[in-house]
Order: sequence, then C-alpha cells, then structure tokens
Amino acid sequence: MNLSAFCNRVLNSPSPRGLAVALGLAALLVIAGLVISFGKHRWLARSLGALGLVLIMLVLFAFKQQTVTEKTSEIVTATRPRYSERARLYANVGLLGVPAVAGVVMFSVFMATRRKLRAQVPRHLKAGRKHFVQKEYEAALHEYNQAIIVAPHLGEAYCRRGCVFRAMGQVELALADFDRAIERDPRLASAYLERGKTRTESGDLDGALGDFQQLMIIRANDPEFYLSRGICLMKKGLSSEATADFERVLKLTNHSDFAEPAKKYLHQYEAQANPSSTTSSATAAPAASPYSSKPAAQDYVV
Repeated sequence: MNLSAFCNRVLNSPSPRGLAVALGLAALLVIAGLVISFGKHRWLARSLGALGLVLIMLVLFAFKQQTVTEKTSEIVTATRPRYSERARLYANVGLLGVPAVAGVVMFSVFMATRRKLRAQVPRHLKAGRKHFVQKEYEAALHEYNQAIIVAPHLGEAYCRRGCVFRAMGQVELALADFDRAIERDPRLASAYLERGKTRTESGDLDGALGDFQQLMIIRANDPEFYLSRGICLMKKGLSSEATADFERVLKLTNHSDFAEPAKKYLHQYEAQANPSSTTSSATAAPAASPYSSKPAAQDYVV
C-alpha cells in the first residue's frame, strides 16, 4: 500500500457520527480553554484551546476530503466525495474562518487577562510598601517582582524594589533598579532622590550631586531633597552650601523627619565654626563628622 492509499484510508475511516462526536469534543475543549483562561491556570487554558482548534481543523479537513468508492459495473469503479458540494464548501469556509476567529478570540482573551493583571499592580505596590515598612524585605521583593512581571514599563515598581535592595545592603542591585526606573520614567523624582542618597552612602558624591541637580529641575521644593543634598555637600566638604540646604529645609517644613536632622547638622557646623562657644566637656565623645566618606548610620533615617 502506497502512502496516498494509506492517507485516504485514514481520512475515510471516521464515520459521519465519529466526525460529529470529534467536532463536539473539540468545541468543548475550546470552551474549557476560554473558561480556564480567566483563572490562574493559563498554560492549561492555552493547551486545551490549541488542542481543540487543531481537532476542529482536522475534522473539517477530513469532512472535505472523505470519499466513497462505488462499483458502477463489473469493470468500472467510481470514487466520489462522500458529502455534497455545498457541505464541502462550508468545510472550506471553516478551514479559513476558524483560525481567523480563533485568533481574534485569543487576542481578546489575552488583552482581557492583561487588563485584569494590570489592575492588580496597585495592590502589589501597596502590599510591597507595607512589607517594606515592617522590614519584611523578602515579602516586599515578591510583591514588587509581581508588579514588574505584569508591568515591566512601570518605573515606580523598579524604584521601590531598589529601595528594598538598598535596605538589604545590596547597593549594586539597588542602583541597577534606580537606573531602570529612570530609563522608563525620566521624570520620576523618587528614583533620582533614592539613587542620589544611595550614591552618597557609597561615596559617589559627584554622581549623587548629578542626581540632585536633576531632581532640582523636577521637584525643587521638596525638603527631603534639600536635606539629602545638604548631607552630600557636607560629606564633600562644601559646608557653606550644605548649611544653606539645611536652612532651606527648616523654611519648607517643621516635620521632625526632616527638620530634626537639618538642625543636627546645622548645630554640628556651628560647633565646628565656633569651637570656643561649645560647652561640651573635654571627655565627651566626639560627634560623628559629616565630612567622613563613610556615611553615618543616622544619615538616612528619613
């Protein structure tokens, strides 16, 4: 038996009832895939939908190609299509139309699923912030990672994840995330601020000042910005510029998170500028120098 005869036998083996059953099963698989696609098992949904679509195409192809052989006389044998010309025309239309319809449906399901997942991004960011405040860093990373998977274009998610890495002491990972955040949103003020603070801590004072310069353009009246830049300037040895920033903090806010550190640094500067006016005893422990290249532990309590 040659290959052509074998293929014909395979195509003609299903009965009309068998084709109807296979078509119904294929439709059920497609429906099941659509239903599951709105849940968590999206890979299963795609597999069921693809299997159902392939089965529908095979049924239509077999419907179009099936033939019957009739012996019209003792020496003549005729082969003709099993189904009518109209029925085979419908099968042709189905072979062309089913993939197009399936593509439209799959695209619609994909977009609906994406919209559903993107709607969860604010929840991931909020949960990550809660875990971060509670110092549950691994849980915070999980939430931010989920947000980034769904919305990889969102700079805020990278910025917040960078803050977690920074709190965990992973400076390189933190800086990489701040870079990604700025690439995706060049006007994201928080990313410049956090990268500037991280660079200040790691000793890259010029890089930090570059970030603060960009932040000055975006958000010029932020007391945290002036406090952070003042610390950087003081570490760089530019005390007069630093005190101007600390004084600006006090003009902008009296919030203890910003005002108290600013007052502390101003007091240190005044004590260094007027050593004779200090009343500290000679045996008192010296205050941490703001000029040290190593950041003081309290620099970024804010």
